[in-house]
Amino acid sequence: SLNLSVRFRNARSRVSMKETNTIGELKEEIAKSFNIPAEQQRIIVDWKEKKDDQQLLSEAGVVKKSKVIVLQK
Repeated sequence: SLNLSVRFRNARSRVSMKETNTIGELKEEIAKSFNIPAEQQRIIVDWKEKKDDQQLLSEAGVVKKSKVIVLQK
């Protein structure tokens, strides 16, 4: 499983996901931690925005200890 560090503004959280989860599922988990609706999230991993909610985390280049930055639309 992936133990991801998620940052939104000055807040930080950890989210546990699997490589087979999608960007959309990651957004749902982030919504629980930060109370930001998934449709208002912009997900940045390794300085690249991940726009395809259907893309698997493994395909999106999300690996163990990836740092995820969340921006609000």
